[in-house]
Amino acid sequence: MRLLASRHLLALLVALAPALRTPALFAATEPTPSELNVARRLFDEGRAAEDAGRWHEAADKCRQPTAITDTPGMRFHLARCDEEQGALVEALVEYDRARELIDGGMRAADVEKLLTGARERVRAKVALLTLRLPSDVKNVSVQLDGKALSASVLGVPMPINPGKHRLSAFSVGRTPFARELTLGTGEVQELPIE
Repeated sequence: MRLLASRHLLALLVALAPALRTPALFAATEPTPSELNVARRLFDEGRAAEDAGRWHEAADKCRQPTAITDTPGMRFHLARCDEEQGALVEALVEYDRARELIDGGMRAADVEKLLTGARERVRAKVALLTLRLPSDVKNVSVQLDGKALSASVLGVPMPINPGKHRLSAFSVGRTPFARELTLGTGEVQELPIE
């Protein structure tokens, strides 16, 4: 009986082994003091690069510590770096993450004071693009700038960074669709894909 129970336990452990190696499980653990020290140093280096206007370097340095510990301040400064590089949609995601962390109970009074204004400033600059498909088109593949879009974003306003973009769509039995478009700051555009 014991041998049978041991085999079941062994089988269970073997089955769970891949899940035990996933980063999500390790992310839930508290960082060590050494990891926190590294995160603080990277964040300080990021802030120094930010103060010097080296936005790409600052974004890289501010992004790294979020893998160790996630704070509203780190997300706020990462958003600022993205914003300064024209990655407005990415900045919105980071500002929203800072808000989520604050709403989840993290304290960051300095960030909280600046967050709403920063988010609204970026939101006003982001372009919105709504892609419309004919109702009889099924199983379509749509790409924006070479990246596949989920079907769930079709037909709804999608935030897009201002600038030039390439749009393509493919569906079996249909002529491929391709278009270059330029979206201005804060522009709202609806584009039928035919």
